Amino acid sequence: ILECQEFDRRSSILTLREARKQYQKTAKKLARIGLMTELDDMALSMLCQGWQEYLEATEQVRKSGIPVKSPNGFPVLISG
Repeated sequence: ILECQEFDRRSSILTLREARKQYQKTAKKLARIGLMTELDDMALSMLCQGWQEYLEATEQVRKSGIPVKSPNGFPVLISG
């Protein structure tokens, strides 16, 4: 089992702040209970990247509305 700082250095693909913050928080917890190995690094990175994308998409929907297709096939935004 690797130390948490070692995972942090290896996770350079996480460039977005929220994804990196979530990675560090989760990796630390998993390492503390002995569940984080070097094999988990990519999976956790992908999970955190997906979390960042979810947060960004949610914020965009909140700001702009939900995109839907109109009866004539054109996209329109429904404000919430």
